[in-house]
Amino acid sequence: MITKEDLNRIATLAKLNIEESEASEYIDEIETLLMHIDKIMIEDLKDTCDDFRQRDYRDLRDDAVMPSMSRDALLLNADDTQEGYVKLKRRV
Repeated sequence: MITKEDLNRIATLAKLNIEESEASEYIDEIETLLMHIDKIMIEDLKDTCDDFRQRDYRDLRDDAVMPSMSRDALLLNADDTQEGYVKLKRRV
């Protein structure tokens, strides 16, 4: 159960200005949100599909060294280069 003191503390931490006339509406919304969170926390996950945990990763392809573009070919696309690297404008 959320009290008005709890709501005031939350509003202070969040730097919100909550009018007294809106307090009961906010309390109801927070309690509804907390009930949804409780449902999620209680949910039993034993029967769910957790293939991502049981996947056999040995069937993935092997890493292989493959040729890539040369540094000179890549630097042709850069606006400015210096000593084989891309030179960027200084940001302050």
